[in-house]
Amino acid sequence: MNKNNFHLGWFSKYRNELFGLSMLELIFFHYTENISNAINDGILDPDSTPIVSFLNNFHDYIGSIGVEIFVILSGMGLFYSFEKNHNLGCFYKRRLRRVVIPYLIVAVPFWVISDNVFRADGAIETIKDISFYTFFSDGTSTLWFIGFITAMYLVFPVVYALVGKRGRHDVSNMCILIAILDVTMILIRKYFPEIGENISIAYGRAPDFVIGVFLGKYIQDDKEIRPFNAAIVSVIFILIGIISKVYFELATFERIFTPLFALGVMIVAVSLLQLIRQSSVFMRFLRLVGKYSLEIYMCHIVIRALMTDKDIPLYIPYVFILMIAAAVMMSWLLKRLDNAIPS
Repeated sequence: MNKNNFHLGWFSKYRNELFGLSMLELIFFHYTENISNAINDGILDPDSTPIVSFLNNFHDYIGSIGVEIFVILSGMGLFYSFEKNHNLGCFYKRRLRRVVIPYLIVAVPFWVISDNVFRADGAIETIKDISFYTFFSDGTSTLWFIGFITAMYLVFPVVYALVGKRGRHDVSNMCILIAILDVTMILIRKYFPEIGENISIAYGRAPDFVIGVFLGKYIQDDKEIRPFNAAIVSVIFILIGIISKVYFELATFERIFTPLFALGVMIVAVSLLQLIRQSSVFMRFLRLVGKYSLEIYMCHIVIRALMTDKDIPLYIPYVFILMIAAAVMMSWLLKRLDNAIPS
């Protein structure tokens, strides 16, 4: 083992830190989205200051790459969990418990308030929103990630059987499976454009999950790559991702390349984490954010949605910071409440 090489095992070693980074990137992206919306509404001039221009360009050319990283890490984590215990009953109980209970704690009061206090949509609409019915019918994507990751948990054994096991067909199986997913999404967008647009934010991330499961065994084996090769791969993948954002207007086509973009960013991120691993305060902060990543995500999303419904200007920095502070406190309470519920 050459300590100077790039180690795929770093993805596992710094998994919690990567979760933390992905969540921070997603929150930052949402701020740039607020800036972009303000520009589109004529409130801000995109060239008014270098900072506004940078934030708008970040939104357009980097995007929510933290989501792709989160999904890849989730696939990798499921691989590790399933390798330890192949009992499907225990697997589903543990994974679904981790997501469904916190989701219900957050989603039920959120949709009750959103549908019945802020709008007069009624109880039936609340049930549809909580059950993700409106995600398919109307494109209501506020908490789409929870429905998506739950679906990935359910299909994981099939994905694992195709790409997770060590064998000579795992690479070809992965390529075929991703091709099927991408082509299916393109066909849905063409022949059922409304449904395709509604579900693309989730369905388009399925290849990231497949890649995470596929990489699990190589990460577990701590495969090594020469530093120069790792650098070249990361640069090429990142350029492919950015170029796809420049030339593809439809997110469906852009997301064909975002898994490569995410992997390139992950290679850079874990390399930097390996270099600064002695910075205990920063690393502990990232691990803490990673530990609460799911809770922070849900709390941040629902508070942001409620504030948006009330036309609160989230493009103003201090307003956005206050919103994040509220989400962090709420996520701490959510974690404690979830832990108090028996498994």
